[in-house]
Amino acid sequence: MPPRTGSVVAAEWDFDGSGSYPVKAQIKGRKAVVTVSTSFAFDKPGTYFVTLRGFSQRKADGTPFARIRNLARARVVVRN
Repeated sequence: MPPRTGSVVAAEWDFDGSGSYPVKAQIKGRKAVVTVSTSFAFDKPGTYFVTLRGFSQRKADGTPFARIRNLARARVVVRN
């Protein structure tokens, strides 16, 4: 997060492009910079667009209505 703009409060992944984000990251504390990771195995070959949805928040009150969303996508090609 840029200076004085808040903290990262949540991150979640969508591996199959369904729009659901079933894998949630465990973020401890409120920090401007975090590193999250996970692993996932695809069942069959193909091209997948994995999405990470991150949330930031300026105030520490915890209300979900003040969260700012950001998306990042990566193309994953799975071969035999």
